[in-house]
Amino acid sequence: MAEVALTIGTSHMPGLNTPVEHWFTRAESDRRVLESNGYADYDELVRDRSSWIGEQITEERIRERYEACQNALRTLADKLLEVGPDVIVVIGDDHREVFSADHMPSFDVHWAERIYVPPFVGRGDGATIVPDAPGDDNVYPGQSDLAEHMIRVLSDHEFDIAHSRVVGAAGLGHSFDFVCRRIMERRRAPLVPVLLNTYYPPNRPTTGRCYALGRAIRRAIDSWENACRVAVVGTGGLTHHVVDEAMDRSLLNAMAKRDEEALTAYPESRYIDGTSEIKAWIVAAGVMADDERPMTLVDYQPCYRSPAGTGCGNAFAYWQ
Repeated sequence: MAEVALTIGTSHMPGLNTPVEHWFTRAESDRRVLESNGYADYDELVRDRSSWIGEQITEERIRERYEACQNALRTLADKLLEVGPDVIVVIGDDHREVFSADHMPSFDVHWAERIYVPPFVGRGDGATIVPDAPGDDNVYPGQSDLAEHMIRVLSDHEFDIAHSRVVGAAGLGHSFDFVCRRIMERRRAPLVPVLLNTYYPPNRPTTGRCYALGRAIRRAIDSWENACRVAVVGTGGLTHHVVDEAMDRSLLNAMAKRDEEALTAYPESRYIDGTSEIKAWIVAAGVMADDERPMTLVDYQPCYRSPAGTGCGNAFAYWQ
């Protein structure tokens, strides 16, 4: 039978792929994002945080946190290389790279033989630039046998799971690109991508449903009649565009303690926009729900980048 040899949780903030200098120019673009989408009033956030935010956004502090995140990513990549899994199940959110308003499943398992994962390129604001990768570097092997088995087991456990074998020209999105290029850089094992709809109503899965999905994925892996070692990676979050350290730390603590009640206590209204990506971590935590191996928190960095406290809570952890 297959075994889960390693489970990883990692943030995938695009800014982790850019020079740190780009973090110093995000205030106005963050204002536009917050106000154009009705998330919050930027100036009100500045007033609310004025007593403490100054020391969090000095050039020295921002550079320290950037380097800490890079070190944590190297630790996760080293851990994956050390374990050497035969297959990697990657759980991430879709940003309408694969699906659209015409069809947006809550959960999808991708079971192609060859998986196209192009590099995520910038949007023109200097904050999401990554170097291009040529030709075959963008195509990863799939593990369609395990993926098909997962689809069958999830269906048997009453998940109305969608499945896909072909993606459009855009390929899989940056949730998966980040894992492939930053965590799997020295261990290019076959993939099983699991896509979550965390962003787009009305069929976003709840945190409880995501935790149950993780448990069901674990049952599927454990019952696969192939003696191989599987790594599971949940990628996304943590809180953004406005960093909420209390929420981030409480959820990480709940994952470490396998406290399902605490992990699912925040109302769904808190999981908007990028903060919703935490649900990929919750799936990963569900995979380890009944496993006694501890969670090691490599690092958590609340990466503030403006007087409004905008940025991203970045976390990096593994269970082994």
